[in-house]
Amino acid sequence: MQIQIRVGDDDNRRVSLAKAPDDDKVWRCADADLGLEIRLSEAGAVQEIFSLPIVNSSKEEIADRFLSALNDVLQSEAAGLEYSEADDTGPRTPFPYDPDAIRVDTKQFNIGLIHEMINDGDVNLSPDFQRHFVWTDSGTRSRLIENQP
Repeated sequence: MQIQIRVGDDDNRRVSLAKAPDDDKVWRCADADLGLEIRLSEAGAVQEIFSLPIVNSSKEEIADRFLSALNDVLQSEAAGLEYSEADDTGPRTPFPYDPDAIRVDTKQFNIGLIHEMINDGDVNLSPDFQRHFVWTDSGTRSRLIENQP
């Protein structure tokens, strides 16, 4: 996870923070020259912030930016996504799939045809990729299941 802090003479720097291997309530900056360490309480609130004098951001600024970045990570993980930092520094390798090479067609199918396609093995219900969960309304889910022959 990365946050932006002020270092030295108001130089803004983006720094990487990672959980300490020995304590999941402690986050440390990869750049040892800054000595930045953030300790969380059991409730997940920022309890203490340690840094060397070279860091000019206030503890409140660091805490706000840290909690915002941590919230982004937790939301991604809750949605079933692996969190990754946006990295626009180099060319992107489309792995494992190139989105530009994927063709998507929308078609109307009735439920009987879909059921037949699943039984025939024409539809892969466990692909290497998956979209977000969309059946949030239990009433809609229930009606779909009840309509199955």
